Amino acid sequence: MAETLEGRAKVDSEWMPMTFQEHVKQKKEYDVKMNLVHFIHSIYYVDIEEALVHCYEKELGEQGVIVVIFQMKEDVMFKFGKKFPTCYPKKDVIAVAREKGWKHFECPGDSNYLDITAIFDSSSREGNDLLDFLADMIEVRKNEQRATVEKILKFWKKQSFFSKERKRMVELRDKAAIILKGFDI
Repeated sequence: MAETLEGRAKVDSEWMPMTFQEHVKQKKEYDVKMNLVHFIHSIYYVDIEEALVHCYEKELGEQGVIVVIFQMKEDVMFKFGKKFPTCYPKKDVIAVAREKGWKHFECPGDSNYLDITAIFDSSSREGNDLLDFLADMIEVRKNEQRATVEKILKFWKKQSFFSKERKRMVELRDKAAIILKGFDI
């Protein structure tokens, strides 16, 4: 990222291969504060309120921004999470911001289309990897009972539509929430 922005902005980044929970435990009060904290389709794996409060209070500098990109309630992945609870969020990002009285706003949603044709072919490596991603599980076909795999595939078949090229497609819909600290709106 720093190379992409070279000459346009001063950006320092550091890759830290650890979970959010591990990061919170090792965080020191005197550690550097951030101008930007982002969760891009990753906030489902932590307690949303706990993560946002920690980042707002401990990670952000006096003027900082939290950007969260997440699935809309109408999104097929959100629906899957409700039906097959693997990482279904218990609380909404916007609800937390409102409760805490933080300055925030929502950005309109965005749609992308994903070809899921390959998930219906059990011999396809690409299809099995995509099915694992969509189900938020590891080696679904090996680790889950056949009836569960069939329910998962039935869900995706029902949620999909055929493109002109006869590919089975799903629409993925997400949106962003921006939380501001120290800014006047």
